[in-house]
Amino acid sequence: MTGIPNERRCCGLLVTLFLAILTLAHGQTTGSSQAATIPDTPAGKLFSAWLEAYNSGDHDKMLKFQTEHLPAVPDARREQRLKRMQEFREQTGGFTVEKVESASPNRLRAPV
Repeated sequence: MTGIPNERRCCGLLVTLFLAILTLAHGQTTGSSQAATIPDTPAGKLFSAWLEAYNSGDHDKMLKFQTEHLPAVPDARREQRLKRMQEFREQTGGFTVEKVESASPNRLRAPV
């Protein structure tokens, strides 16, 4: 039972990450804005790790992020997930966080 709070916290951080991704999907950057500072919180660290891997466009960095931060899945599903992430990256060209609207240890709202 001691692992359950950590599992819930991990799931909460992953939900936060996906919400941030959805927020990012609504606004591609034009490159004219200056990047905001991401808070040094669990949600901020997770988001920063994802953003760095995503913006790199590098297969190995994206795979490392998925392996370290997303639930384990069979190899075929992991490759599908990676392919979708790479295709999305190709479509958007990457993101720059323009500002952080709100932040707490387990939540981050930062439109781009």
